[in-house]
Amino acid sequence: MQIACPSSRSVGAADLPRPVASALPVILHREAHTYGACHAAQFGSARTSVWIAAAFVTVASHRRALRQSGKRSRTVVLKACGVAPTSPDPAAVKFQVQEIPDKGVGVIATEKISKGELVWQESPLLVFNTELDTQQFDTWENQILAALQSCNDEQRPRFWELADVHSEFAGEKTATGIMKTNGLPIEDGSGVDKVGVYGTVSRFNHSCNHNVNNSWQPEKGKGMECLHATRDIEPGEELCITYIDLFLTYAARQQELQRIFKFQCSCEACNACDELRDKSDLRRYRLSQLREALPQSQTLIGKVVVKMAEIIDEELYGNPPAKCCVYHMGYEVAAAGGDLESAQLMAQNAWQCSVIAEGADSWRSEFLKSVADNPGSGIANSQLKWGDSGMS
Repeated sequence: MQIACPSSRSVGAADLPRPVASALPVILHREAHTYGACHAAQFGSARTSVWIAAAFVTVASHRRALRQSGKRSRTVVLKACGVAPTSPDPAAVKFQVQEIPDKGVGVIATEKISKGELVWQESPLLVFNTELDTQQFDTWENQILAALQSCNDEQRPRFWELADVHSEFAGEKTATGIMKTNGLPIEDGSGVDKVGVYGTVSRFNHSCNHNVNNSWQPEKGKGMECLHATRDIEPGEELCITYIDLFLTYAARQQELQRIFKFQCSCEACNACDELRDKSDLRRYRLSQLREALPQSQTLIGKVVVKMAEIIDEELYGNPPAKCCVYHMGYEVAAAGGDLESAQLMAQNAWQCSVIAEGADSWRSEFLKSVADNPGSGIANSQLKWGDSGMS
């Protein structure tokens, strides 16, 4: 993807990620993915926004928040990170970055990848802390360039290979533009707004029916962006994450992607015939309605959650991050109402989906497992933020 993950493509619409080795899905330019993704697909109300899921937006809303925020940035702290490690065993990598017709650079599976399998993990090339005001990025060029000097000879070229959709003149990239295009939110619980730029993660393009989920996992090393398969993937299939809220209709998705990432999506969902696309829009719109109603559906929580899960199965191939978020919200509502039996069932389902989307050792999976074992224990943590950067 591009925004969710740092991209190495040329300023080109669909060719977001490149071989350096982009979901979310939560979020700078990738407002949807980078700065937004983490989603921020807000659930509407203050209560629901807390559970924004990466699935719902991995990074999109967070990025959107960054760009549209009226706050002024007072400080910008940048640091270079160590060489980004890949997967535990480089020989086990099951994809390659390559040119894709009409899309530029992307990531293609070279072997069968199983649902829930770790596809890639990577620490940032560069990280910076800042308040949510992307309007200030234009004043940060020198600071970013200075930080790049701390990077090694392998990292600097990888940074400059990334795309800059903000470039005013073709071929003339700026460090600020690359950060805005490829920065992904890092949610580590510190309360400090952080954005990371990666090498390989940005090579993953966007799809409105993505097959890879990206999530920030602070417990791994000094923190890593981890990508897991959300369903079985066959050799030759493109690996994609999501940059925006999956519950948006076709027109809204295209508008958002064009505004933030400067490209028109041509994924399977968007390229469907008018009849199928209309049916898809109805299902996604229904999901957005139910998402808004979920926090207030205490007496009907079971039916609402089951209905959402059914629609996600039908429309989004059973998207685990999205279902995890739904079940987690269901747990919160049931637990708050004292229905611990339903709360435990919801927590168990959320945990199972989280294990697929992020791995059994992610902080979210471990939290949900503890809650599933003791449904009353997580009530105090009901403000756990899913999308500020939820699962991406």
